[in-house]
Amino acid sequence: MDFGNITPNLAATVACTYLNAVGVSVQTNDNNGFQVYEYLDAALPAGTNLCAFPNTGAAFPMTPGAAITQSARVGVGPAVYAAGACAAGGAEIKTAAGGTIHNAGVAPVQPALTPAGEYVSNAAQSGTEIIGQASAAGSAVLAGEDLQLNVGSAAVSGAQSSFVTLQFVAL
Repeated sequence: MDFGNITPNLAATVACTYLNAVGVSVQTNDNNGFQVYEYLDAALPAGTNLCAFPNTGAAFPMTPGAAITQSARVGVGPAVYAAGACAAGGAEIKTAAGGTIHNAGVAPVQPALTPAGEYVSNAAQSGTEIIGQASAAGSAVLAGEDLQLNVGSAAVSGAQSSFVTLQFVAL
């Protein structure tokens, strides 16, 4: 996904919202259920952050549904990142910096390297659980979200990039 050219405002944070940016579909026969996390593989440049907003429900984790829910936002997007938090219902996508390691896994690095097991990041340590279910999803279940890039007045200029990883975790 590409937010294109964004011009910072030297007096305030500006935001660019990408509607329906992420869609997740899961089908599993695991009776213990699943979780899907997302996190940044590397920190965004100083003065920027990325907020996710659920298209189903008011907050994360979303309850997956039988169909993907389109964004209901029209016109003005969510409020820009302020006072250390994303707008109501949003969650900041953070850099993988901790979490629970399963199967001797390590945090993945982009571009995609051969995975060495499962790396589970959690909200308390760095990641955001976007959807989860405590039972098998015998047929496909879906969820979607909007992403909002916030660029502060002190953000550096020039091309910037970072990878967002989505990880499915069988419970």
